[in-house]
Amino acid sequence: FGKATPAQFGLPRRRGVSVSVGVASYPRDAKDRVELVRKADTALYLAKDRGRGRHVYFEERMNADASARVTIDRELREALKRDEFRLHYQPQIDLATSEVCAVEALLRWQHPHRGLLIPESFIDHAEDSGLIEAIGTWVLREACQQHRRWVESGVVIPRVSVNVSALQLRNSAFA
Repeated sequence: FGKATPAQFGLPRRRGVSVSVGVASYPRDAKDRVELVRKADTALYLAKDRGRGRHVYFEERMNADASARVTIDRELREALKRDEFRLHYQPQIDLATSEVCAVEALLRWQHPHRGLLIPESFIDHAEDSGLIEAIGTWVLREACQQHRRWVESGVVIPRVSVNVSALQLRNSAFA
């Protein structure tokens, strides 16, 4: 007898099943079951972040990393509400005429305690947490409003460039 296949039964062929596992050990990692499950969950989230079919053992530094993610998530949400984001504009010069042919809008976060932050310090988290779309909407709106203010005051800026997240582009409602 041969090995039966799903196709023989009219079932679709399935790809392999994968499992991500977070491991925490008693009593090394936790003294009670609630804390043990919480730490195993922390390890599980990291295993999922690393890709399918992974396992991760809990390490104490993961608590600090998880705490930092929660903090930046909260701070990004507050930054949107408190209007802490800023756009700086970098001119693009036409080398033939030496005139400004466009500007590129560059996002910065005026953090109340850490000062002016560049995108590398928060964009990845904004994408992971789903906040990138709200931030991206703010950037587009602000860049358009600034362009209008320049036009109304007689400043000629033919184009404004804005960086857009791949996640925004994948959203069918983006256009």
